[in-house]
Amino acid sequence: MTRKIFALLLAACLGLALYACGNGAGQAGAVVPEEIDIAISGLPEGEVILTGAQLRNDFEITELDAVSINSKGVEKQVHARGVLLETVLNERGASLADFDSAVASAADGYMIAIPESVLHGRDILLAFETNGEEIQPRIVVPGERAMYWVKQLCSIELIKLVAEEPVTREVDLGELIERLKDQAQPYEHKEEDCLAIPMALLLAEIDAGEAQFVTIRSADGLTKTEKYDTFAGQFLVIEGTPDAPLYTGPELPAGMRVKHVESIQVGGVWVK
Repeated sequence: MTRKIFALLLAACLGLALYACGNGAGQAGAVVPEEIDIAISGLPEGEVILTGAQLRNDFEITELDAVSINSKGVEKQVHARGVLLETVLNERGASLADFDSAVASAADGYMIAIPESVLHGRDILLAFETNGEEIQPRIVVPGERAMYWVKQLCSIELIKLVAEEPVTREVDLGELIERLKDQAQPYEHKEEDCLAIPMALLLAEIDAGEAQFVTIRSADGLTKTEKYDTFAGQFLVIEGTPDAPLYTGPELPAGMRVKHVESIQVGGVWVK
């Protein structure tokens, strides 16, 4: 309970923009306080604030069964009740089809960009109950990995349709790491003494310019999209752990880290 109160106070002081999203199952037994807000931005009318009470009382309720699959492949059966994000948007004359992506954020420091394929191809439920227990509002996405199942949800930023930037230049990731190795810094990961390259150095080296998002792909096929500003503040661990190359950061939630990075796309530059 102390952690939740702290998160709410921090949100009041610093704003929802400082939060990011968490994944995995919601906390069992967490009662939905009426004062909890979910900010939805990017709509033509501007930002909309929904409380937990409004979510329960003002919209058509949807129930569904889904399987949560975490990064280790562990499955969890979930029966969820809540409101479809599409229903919320329809009430305001909008649709998920109007947007290219959405960035979901939560009070535990995790955030994720939900790509067009998920936004347009899956049900996105703003759930207030899972397996018969009330929870703080969270996202449930049947058919998708748990990284999209944002718990302690506090904001959703909708991104308008934009043209995908084509790849105009390729950079060899292994060669890039070798060039920057002498600038690597000591970094502790899981009590292991590692070496890491600041992502800001990597971005400067490839001279890609700024972009809105960065796409990271791992050797196991996982693809994650992060905001450019978030990505630029992290590290690429290159030695000292079997997880290398590892996208991580001292304050980056575990669910946002990417093991065995295989490629990174920044704007039109593909580092692979």
